[in-house]
Amino acid sequence: MTAAGTRIHHLALTTSDLEKAITFYVPLLSMLGYRNVLTSATLAAWELIGQPEILLYQAKGEAASRSHTLYQPGFHHLAFRVADRAIVDQIHTWLCDSGFAVLEAPRPYPDYPGNYYAVFFLDPDGLKLEIMTD
Repeated sequence: MTAAGTRIHHLALTTSDLEKAITFYVPLLSMLGYRNVLTSATLAAWELIGQPEILLYQAKGEAASRSHTLYQPGFHHLAFRVADRAIVDQIHTWLCDSGFAVLEAPRPYPDYPGNYYAVFFLDPDGLKLEIMTD
């Protein structure tokens, strides 16, 4: 049995501090063409037609004090594909100007397919994100 038309509808992330995460994700996702469609005390959501929605949930109770550890089982990273290197570079500049953690500055990745070019960085909870073009 196959499910014709199956696709990812949304990606839901949990954050230790929703207000802080929103100050990071609003400008980032706006630069990527997403628009904020919901903000409440426990949830924020963005959409871009034809792409999975991005949801941020406020962590509850003791879980809000735990931090993400890179390379543990589970979430590894989320990559956004953009049209060209100028956008990758623009987002890198914004990250640096805003004081956010950049893991790897924009550069080509010759071992990856095509003309892969990417920047890798962390969100306020330490989740690894990537902006790439190929």
